[in-house]
Amino acid sequence: MKRHAPALLLALLLAACSPNEETRGHLRDPDWATQITPEQTTQEQVLSALGSPSAKSTFGEETWYYITTKRESFAFLKPEITDQEVVEITFN
Repeated sequence: MKRHAPALLLALLLAACSPNEETRGHLRDPDWATQITPEQTTQEQVLSALGSPSAKSTFGEETWYYITTKRESFAFLKPEITDQEVVEITFN
């Protein structure tokens, strides 16, 4: 067992250093843009294609926001946002 301890310790250290990736928010189909035509697609069609929005506007024209955030962390370090995408759809 003592012979394998250094190799096991090294394997554990390397596993702890591998990045931990986490995606939160709206996960959409990569072909979403082909399903939405400006000034033609209705709210019901957008709901069918993209699902419920992450957020909605509270004043002015009705605007829906679809937000996706990717965070990455290493070992015990604080997670950092590596990518964030916001799709804004306004209905008139």
